[in-house]
Formats: sequence, structure tokens, C-alpha cells
Amino acid sequence: MTMEWWWFRPARRRRSSTSPTSGKRLRRSSRRNWRLSSARRASTIHSTKTLGNSLKRRRASSLTDRRIEMARLPLASRDTTPAGQEAAFDEITQNGSAVPPYGPGSVMTHVPEASKHATALNQYLRNHASLPMKAAELAMLVAAREMDCQHIWNAHAASARDAGVPAAVVDAIRDKKPLPELAPDESAVINLGREILCNHQVSRGGYQSALEIFGQQGTIELTLVLGNYTMLAMVINTFETDLPPNRTDPLLQRIPG
Repeated sequence: MTMEWWWFRPARRRRSSTSPTSGKRLRRSSRRNWRLSSARRASTIHSTKTLGNSLKRRRASSLTDRRIEMARLPLASRDTTPAGQEAAFDEITQNGSAVPPYGPGSVMTHVPEASKHATALNQYLRNHASLPMKAAELAMLVAAREMDCQHIWNAHAASARDAGVPAAVVDAIRDKKPLPELAPDESAVINLGREILCNHQVSRGGYQSALEIFGQQGTIELTLVLGNYTMLAMVINTFETDLPPNRTDPLLQRIPG
């Protein structure tokens, strides 16, 4: 937009050697020009502000549209269910249960048979495993952080604190800062989780620490929790599922290393 900056300058008063009457006319003319210039200036400022506000509204609307369109899949429905999996879809949505609008369920319901089996493993690990809930929730956070998965982090950060993971430990994992002094169970979970997710191997020491604290069954379940939530993070990140509007924890920041 080209600004006509001359609007912002008052008319110059000309010097004249003419008669006093002529000088009065010039002064009146100068005052009229000044008032006209001031009116034009006010009009221009108003127009500029209006245009700026309009652009801000458009930009905000555009950002909202992008957030709405972020998820790469629409909500699943019975009409979009693969042939032969309608019964599984009906089982998932029985008793009036809605298709999840957020998280991995919003994706996996498109393949309801797979969703059923994934949910069964998740339910076992959360409700029937020998692994303490504190260790399980901490493992979920390790997987979420290493996978940069916003949804899992926001779904489990508060649960981990409620299960006994110190807030300082949660914050250090989130920000990838040096860890505070850890309890033995916290150290075992974090070390094993980071080793398998970052190095794709577990050292003898990392394995032995987990085995001594959680036993054979608990160590297997710990590994399953890490693997399960890594899989869920892959689903969430691949299909860019939306975050729920009632999230309470800060967003994860991409931190190299």
C-alpha cells in the first residue's frame, strides 16, 4: 500500500509583502489547509489501523484454520470402516461410546480390528501388570519425550506426578536438562528407556538395574510399555492428531540431542 505522506505535512505559510487584507486572506487559507491536512491525517491513521486489524483477524483466522485442519484423517465412521471389520467398529462404539476425536484412538479406529488388539495390550499394561504405576507412567514420559510426542506427554505428565514421579524429574525430562538425584527405580526406568530408544541397545548395567528392581516380569512389562507408547507416538506424529483443548502441560520444545 503506497502511503501519501504529504497528507501528514501542514501547508506552509507563505511570506508576502502584500497588503494586510491580503495577508489575512492568506492566514485564513493557511488555517483551512491545516484543518484539511489534519482531517486527512486522521482519516489516513484510521484507515491504516483498520487495515492492520483486518490483517490481524485474517492471520488469526488462518492459524485457526490450520489448527482445525492439522489432523490428517477425518473422524472414523462405520461407513469408512474396512470391509469385514464392521463388528469390531460396533464393539468399540457400543453403549454410545464416541469415536475418540484426539490421540491414537482417532487414527486406529479407522482399522478397528487393530485398534481392539492395541487397546487390549494397553489395558493389560495399565491395569494388570506387575510393574508399579509410577514406573509405567515414567516410562510413558520417556517414550513421549524421545519421540517428541505432544499428545502422550500432555496426557501423562500430570498422571506421572500423581503416581509419585517428582515434578523436578518430570521437568528435567521435558526440558532435556540434567536430571536431579534419582531414586533407584526412577534411574532404572530412565536409563533403560533412553538406552533402548536412543541407542537401540541396552547395556548390561542398564538391564541388570531394571532386573534387580522390577524382576523378570516387571522388566518385560517395562520394555512393553516403552514399545507400546513409542508405537502410539508414531501413530500420533504420523497423522498429526490434534491436542485436546483442555491440555494443562506446556508444549514440548524440539531440543537437539
